[in-house]
This record gives sequence, C-alpha cells and structure tokens, in this order.
Amino acid sequence: MIDNDELSKLVHINDYDGMSDFHTVVIPCLFPVAAGGEGLRKALEQVRRKATDAIDAGATILVLSDRDADAEMAPIPSLLFTSAVHHHLIREKTRTQVGLVVETARRARCTTCASCSATAPPPSTPTWPSRPSRTASPRTPPSCTIPPRPSPTTSRVPARAC
Repeated sequence: MIDNDELSKLVHINDYDGMSDFHTVVIPCLFPVAAGGEGLRKALEQVRRKATDAIDAGATILVLSDRDADAEMAPIPSLLFTSAVHHHLIREKTRTQVGLVVETARRARCTTCASCSATAPPPSTPTWPSRPSRTASPRTPPSCTIPPRPSPTTSRVPARAC
C-alpha cells in the first residue's frame, strides 16, 4: 500500500529526471447510480476500453481510481474493476506492457491487498529519493497480521483476523 504522496509521484513520474520511459494514465472507475446494474456493466466496458486505449498510446502505468465518487457516481468495487482490467489485458496480450495501481477509498481486507499487489507488478522498479524508513513492510498494510505457515507437524494453523 502506498500513501497519497507516493501515488502522486507515480502519476507524475515522467516529471522526474531519468523517468521519461514511464507514462501514467489515471482511469476513473465509477458508474451512474441511476443506471443500476446495466450502468455498472457499461462502466466496466468503458474502463477496459480506456485501459486498451492508454496502452496503445504508450502508457506504462495505469492507475485505476474510484476517486471523486458522489451521490450520482458510485465507485465500482475495486476488486471487480481490477480483475476486469487484468483479465481483459491478458486476453488482449498486453498485460505485461503495463503496471496496474489501484487507488481506492475503500479499505480492503488484508488478504485482498496482498493478492492485488502480488498480481500487479510494475514493468520495472524506479528509484525514488530516500525517505524515512517505516516500521512495517511496504507491501504489508500496518493493520494486517498475516498468519504463519503451518509446520509439517501440525495439520492446520487457525487464521487470524485482519
């Protein structure tokens, strides 16, 4: 998980020296509440189309965002729009050309966060200016406790709540 400052760096990545090979496109993931389920379906189609168009235009990072949701425009569930774009790009054979970043106001369960970050690696890892170190790992949300793996002598370790 990244904070707003780190997200801003990704969105404006080509403003940094030596990062001109990267291009970020932000794709809104909202649907009209009044249109109901049909509006959600059309919005997902539009998000997938925008992802394809962005890659064709040279994007290397896609930020899938539910920012600016309001009473008329509801956020598409983040796992739904992320998986829809991911599998669409696999079908189009363009998934390896782009990194996916999910910006959402909804707090996800820790297992969801771990699976999303594990399936969306960037094409390469840019080096950012140094910052103070964190106590938690950058890939593990601070509020998440990942259960240990079961040892061969025990049959099962109970899962801990996140």
